[in-house]
Parts: sequence; structure tokens; C-alpha cells
Amino acid sequence: MSSILKVDTIQNTGGTTGLTIDSGGRVNAPALPRVCVGHSTNNNIAYSVGDNYVTSSTIVHKITPVGITFDGSNGRFTLPVAGDYYVSFFNMAYGGSSAVEWIVELNDTTKFRAYVTMQGNYWHPFSCSGIISATAGQYINIKNNGAGATHEGHGGTYSGFSIYLIG
Repeated sequence: MSSILKVDTIQNTGGTTGLTIDSGGRVNAPALPRVCVGHSTNNNIAYSVGDNYVTSSTIVHKITPVGITFDGSNGRFTLPVAGDYYVSFFNMAYGGSSAVEWIVELNDTTKFRAYVTMQGNYWHPFSCSGIISATAGQYINIKNNGAGATHEGHGGTYSGFSIYLIG
């Protein structure tokens, strides 16, 4: 026996919409945890080892964050529910002849690295992305782990960091 459920909106018992389906079959999950941020300085930025990518005074939200909270005092993005999260970071560095490294951490444990060896006074792009399994209340942060350039990052549209729940 098969059945068909014909609904446009699925809500929990409290009335919060968890899922909508439009007439074309497109699904929207408005409460799905997500955040996408950038750095407010639209120029080159010199970081030191241990510096967070953004702080409370430099964060720019590129979308309205849903569920994921940010603590600007320590650079932590706290996750609201357990699940698998897609994490992505991109940036670029300028000048020098040593290495620049950024790390993505889950509760202070390195999960991904973005690394570039500088070769003169040029902009060098770098990025990393992947899936992190987390429990509710864990946090993700991104920080500098190798400061071997004249400028270890850039702001504006030249860098960004995003997290979203995939399942």
C-alpha cells in the first residue's frame, strides 16, 4: 500500500515551520542552521599566529545567520544541533617568501588546513572545505596558524567563511 502526503508546509507541534514545498516541487528549510561571513576590511590584513579570521569588530554577515551563533571575543561559531556541517573558507595572501596557513577547528581540534607558500609580491589565493560531524553546542573557529607573508589575508569580497547543516 502506498500513500501520498499532500502538504505545502511541515511544522512542529509548536507551529515552527521546518519545511515548505512550492508548486514546482522546490523544498525550502527556513530553520536550517547556516552562516556566511566575511571580514569588514576591504584591503590587505596582517595577521599573527593564533589570530581569528573575524572578531566582533570585523565580522560582516553576508547572509542572515540562522541558528549558528558567533562569539566575537574568541572567534567561535557555536552549532545549535548535532549533525554534519559543510564548512568552507577562502582567502588570499600577499608578499613574502614563507608559508601562510589557516586552520578550521572543531572545539580546538584541527579539521582542515588552507596552506600557501608565498613567492614574491603577488596575491596568492588559498581555500579549504569539507564536512565536519558535530554535536549540539560544539564550536567551529578559523584562525591563522602560519604568518609568513606581508599580509596573511584580505577582506571584503576576497575572503569568506561559511557553515551550514547538511544532515
